[in-house]
Amino acid sequence: MSKKHTSRTFILIFWLLTSCSPALPGLVTVTPTENPAPTPTHVATLTPLPTDLPTPTPPALPPPPSLTPETSPPDTSSALQNITYTIEALFDYDNKTLLVNQKVTFTNHSGRPLETITMAVEPNRRGGIFRIERLGIDGISINNYTLEKHRLVFTPPVPIAHGASTQIELNYLLALPL
Repeated sequence: MSKKHTSRTFILIFWLLTSCSPALPGLVTVTPTENPAPTPTHVATLTPLPTDLPTPTPPALPPPPSLTPETSPPDTSSALQNITYTIEALFDYDNKTLLVNQKVTFTNHSGRPLETITMAVEPNRRGGIFRIERLGIDGISINNYTLEKHRLVFTPPVPIAHGASTQIELNYLLALPL
């Protein structure tokens, strides 16, 4: 057996024997008691010092600029009321497509004739999902439109007069990313 191996074995045996011994000379062991004596605690209280400094106030903001009648946007809050959506959909499970026939009926309450119509097309935010099959208004096909990202913009055959009701027909195909 080598000298190096013997010294390692001796150290290992010595460590095992001394770790099991009740106490080593010069080693103090502390055993906790069941009911330890309470330790006094000191609580410090802070009292604020009086100051003669005034509290700063933020500067006043200027009033917002008022809109003049020439630059005021038209009130469209009531223009978006009383809209009816009718949606029929046919799901093709094998091809993972959805064929949709959507009708949007509304009355123009904007206070002026509508010369263009903009619709949000959320599925078109991702390419390759949305495809228009047919677009029409009051039974007349619309072939001239722009579709960029989620905005579909088209011009009706005649401007929609204030107070007039109209129906937009939109047939489209959704290729579902399943």
